[in-house]
Amino acid sequence: QTAYNEEQFFLSVDTYQGLGLSQRVMNYLCFLNTKVLFKYIREEPRLYPDAYTPIGAHVNYHPEKPQRMVDIFKHYQQGERGVLERWNGGEGLKLSNECKFQGVRPDSAASRVDPLVRALVRAGKAVWGGVRWMRFGADGVLTTPWGVGTWGGVPDARRGTHVWLNFFSDTRHLLELDGELPDAAADGGVAPFA
Repeated sequence: QTAYNEEQFFLSVDTYQGLGLSQRVMNYLCFLNTKVLFKYIREEPRLYPDAYTPIGAHVNYHPEKPQRMVDIFKHYQQGERGVLERWNGGEGLKLSNECKFQGVRPDSAASRVDPLVRALVRAGKAVWGGVRWMRFGADGVLTTPWGVGTWGGVPDARRGTHVWLNFFSDTRHLLELDGELPDAAADGGVAPFA
């Protein structure tokens, strides 16, 4: 597809004679790709879910092509509402059920019994996948290289090994401790996350 597009747009120069094709650009809202559908159309209440139907959709932006095609067909051809909401604007499904719990703020009574939350508040910072620093405030404020957000403990069986982070486009991340709880005297008390 790239070679075709490049040849099509390559102009005549010197001794090279271009193809001489005339170009027409279609309305990207009528003939859309899945990036436009899942990142923009779906978030526009004037167009979605019922006020607009595209003429065609090229399912080329996301890796889950067959599954998304089925859901696009169900939504626009069979009138089944809600099927497109399960997909993320990028790759994969929207947040799994395990990330939909109500997070526990680090300054809450429930978090004070969570050893990982206590260690993070004490250390104040952590490494995530080698990236420095994720800074954890006792008030639930998270500061990352990608922006500011919130964080807290996990109110279930994963208490002590997981924390939730919410930042960058309101995306919830569930982080698992990689190794042992940080010792305040060792490594500056820094918690490593996988």
